[in-house]
Amino acid sequence: MDIFNYKIKKGDCLELMKEIEDSTIDMILADLPYGTTACKWDSIIDL
Repeated sequence: MDIFNYKIKKGDCLELMKEIEDSTIDMILADLPYGTTACKWDSIIDL
């Protein structure tokens, strides 16, 4: 197993993840954008 086999992609993670085939990766580390779901926790905080 090659532990140094990786790719870094920059862009909208919700769009980039659509390009990934099932069962081809071990981990995704993403900073999802605010306000893209209907979840209670997904709201912009007025600071």
